[in-house]
Amino acid sequence: NATVNKDGKIEGNIKDINSATNAYLFRNENLSLSKDSYIEKKEKNNPGLEIQEYNLFNKENLEEDIKEEYDFVHSNQVETIDGKLYFKPLLFFALEENPFKSENRTYPIDFIFPTNDSFTFTFTIPDGFEIESIPSNISISMVDNIANFKFLAGKVANKIQIVCNFNKNERLYH
Repeated sequence: NATVNKDGKIEGNIKDINSATNAYLFRNENLSLSKDSYIEKKEKNNPGLEIQEYNLFNKENLEEDIKEEYDFVHSNQVETIDGKLYFKPLLFFALEENPFKSENRTYPIDFIFPTNDSFTFTFTIPDGFEIESIPSNISISMVDNIANFKFLAGKVANKIQIVCNFNKNERLYH
């Protein structure tokens, strides 16, 4: 949940859950870090992000999902052009560039394990602004549904809701 401010900042609350192999990878990469070191790392990887009230649940309980909850302020997500506010609907969770840059691929892509990434965002728009446009809905599937991507956007009053799912149902892609 987030609020877009007239001053170009987005502030809100994030609830992030990593399960199964993603929980293992999170623990493996971050278990040795202190809370302050982890927050510093996350902020460094996302210029303009300030994290407050950070809580981590099930860090050492291997049977449970890793759950992160934190309040945030981001000063690098909104662009103002001619009095209109533009922002990235997936915030700092979106890929900034295509990781597949090779002209020719001679080996399969190995994601190591299948994943299901799901995001739900609700943005509140500031008073005095109206929602002029939102991103188009899209649903794409690969042959035999080995991977699919779905992006849905809707608006009600002064709120925009985004739901995005990216499923990689196989580990190897030829």
